[in-house]
Amino acid sequence: MISNNALLHKHHTSYEAYMSVFHNHPDAVYILDLDGYYHHCNPATFVVLGRTSNDYVNKRFGDFTSDPSQLELMQTAFENAINRQPQTTEQNTIFKRHWFPQSFMTK
Repeated sequence: MISNNALLHKHHTSYEAYMSVFHNHPDAVYILDLDGYYHHCNPATFVVLGRTSNDYVNKRFGDFTSDPSQLELMQTAFENAINRQPQTTEQNTIFKRHWFPQSFMTK
């Protein structure tokens, strides 16, 4: 039988590996809560979008879109992702005074 300490160590090691990938990924990676608000952003998010961490406080994933007509599609994709249905969508995101397509994927 595996002891609780062994399970805890395995969980901790897995978490450390995940956080390393999250923080060191060269692309923007962020975690949303179940209401679509930004919970965590990796450092590349700030570099890629030209924003600071304060810009994401109390903001939802659709708050930075440059095309409001995309909001319904984005909300549907988000709801499907919450229900564990793989999604791939693109969003035109405001980058200071510019925009670029941003993919939203789940697996």
